[in-house]
Amino acid sequence: MKNLFSFLTAILMASSTIAQTIEVCKTCPISSIKDAIIQAKDFDTIIVKKGTYKEHDILVNKPLTIIFIGFSLFGIMSLLVFVILKRKTKVITG
Repeated sequence: MKNLFSFLTAILMASSTIAQTIEVCKTCPISSIKDAIIQAKDFDTIIVKKGTYKEHDILVNKPLTIIFIGFSLFGIMSLLVFVILKRKTKVITG
């Protein structure tokens, strides 16, 4: 699992030298998925670490890659019910 995360991160970072990676977790500078999406620029990667995120009405209106680490498929699907994807957004689970 850790190797897969490292591999995916390396590929995503190599694919665009301009794009940045934003981490979301309880102890990270950004602790909200919504805030991460607002701060992200086109083609950035958002890594959402395992935790409880009580958010709703999340709008993704730019092309992003969102990686969920440590979530069950049910947990991700429950969260994505409240996410509106309006652009080409990749969602990766791990």
